[in-house]
Amino acid sequence: MYKQLYIYIICFLFSNNCRSQVCDFQTQKYQVTIDSNIVYGTDTLYNLQTTDLKMHIYSPVGDQNTNRPVVIWLYGGAWVAGAKEDMANWCMRFAKRGYVAVTIQYRLGFFNDVLVPYIGNIPRPYGPEEPMRAAYRAQQDLKGAIRFIKGKKDIYKIDTSMIFIGGQSAGAITSLSAAFMNEQSQKPKECKSISNYTNALQGYNIKRPDLGPVEGQLNMNGCGTKVKGVINMFGAIFDTSWIKTANDIAVFSYHQSIDYNTEDIVVSSYTKTFFWSLSLNYPWASGSRIIQQRLNSLGYDSCHAFTYIYPGITHGLHDEASVDIGIALLMNNLVCANPCYPLGILKNEIKSYIHIFPNPVENDLYIQSNINNIQNIYIYDLTGKCMSNYSYSCCSNYNINISTHGLAKGIYIVKIIGIDMEEVRKIIKN
Repeated sequence: MYKQLYIYIICFLFSNNCRSQVCDFQTQKYQVTIDSNIVYGTDTLYNLQTTDLKMHIYSPVGDQNTNRPVVIWLYGGAWVAGAKEDMANWCMRFAKRGYVAVTIQYRLGFFNDVLVPYIGNIPRPYGPEEPMRAAYRAQQDLKGAIRFIKGKKDIYKIDTSMIFIGGQSAGAITSLSAAFMNEQSQKPKECKSISNYTNALQGYNIKRPDLGPVEGQLNMNGCGTKVKGVINMFGAIFDTSWIKTANDIAVFSYHQSIDYNTEDIVVSSYTKTFFWSLSLNYPWASGSRIIQQRLNSLGYDSCHAFTYIYPGITHGLHDEASVDIGIALLMNNLVCANPCYPLGILKNEIKSYIHIFPNPVENDLYIQSNINNIQNIYIYDLTGKCMSNYSYSCCSNYNINISTHGLAKGIYIVKIIGIDMEEVRKIIKN
């Protein structure tokens, strides 16, 4: 019932008639053909061995479109696990919608801690520089894959201006890096030549050389690596300053989070280390909430920046089918150049976590929240005059107490604004 209602409301917002759209890249209506294990390059692993890099390419059949958008999907696995086949369902669904959908293999692996290589089944890196270097290699591979697929535009009937990239966890982090790390000055110092990896117990003394330019070395065919948008599913970015210009590259994010201390324990939606509750030698990165905050500060509109925070703590999707529909609709708006509608519908599930009481109120008004991203609260009278306003810093706004002694009896509107949410409530002052 909920899913049907969700689809109906989204369709109403985005189209007068979902079935009558001339430009439609949201309905799954085509058959699919797959070109498997296409080698798009060869490069060097963390241990200085070489490997072939392969991709699967999913194409719609019978669409008659000579300017197909492309989406490249990347799997997660902390840069040590995962396979391109993990994103097969995402490729299949988007190819059925009319996209050329690609899932790529990228380089995995990093040096583990000498004495404690694993905590449970979680790899403990030699130092925080190791995941940074792994992510850098992966984004180089992704840039090479973008150039490769753009170079095949005539074969796959591709619109090279409509390339989307995205994935889950490490795949999302890799995608954000590839999208926004475009200048050599952005190259992390950890990805230059650094001290050798040494392990006296096993006799290892392996070089950790400079990893080369941010663009990598694969498929230097003259095609650029600029993309239209990034799909960030519970990922993060190492440096939000990489994002520089409003509406330059669209970013659609999904993350589970309740508050700063109770959320996704692998990749935080705030700024923390990976596996932040375990202290495992991983680097710091900024998750979906902080990314959205950066986009807001740059003036991104709602067609180019949308973050869906679902209340929970799982490093995953609460409902893959619903998230898939939402992502497809957002991407369809860009591909079809649809008008920019407010995209608030996906945030409605957070409403139950904002509680205002008592109402009617006589003295103090209390606002309780399980999401600690409230930044501003405004109280308006019915003429629209702002009677009072309050500002809050991160992580101190779970329980807010507002005095209403200065308000006359009557009806007021309370507006609550956060990093990725906005609530409007009516209160009565007795």
